[in-house]
Amino acid sequence: NLLKFLIDRHAININIKDRNGDIPLVYAIKHSRLQIVNYLIEHGADLYNVNHYGETI
Repeated sequence: NLLKFLIDRHAININIKDRNGDIPLVYAIKHSRLQIVNYLIEHGADLYNVNHYGETI
């Protein structure tokens, strides 16, 4: 899978924020992608990220 390839090669920052301050983990949760959620957490996703609206996961 492309996501795993990029993360394993350190080619992407898994905590990169979008214009709202959300990180990829937020989108994986919103779309019920449990395997991706677990993978991101295992590889250092920020569980305490706060977006620009003060929201957390």
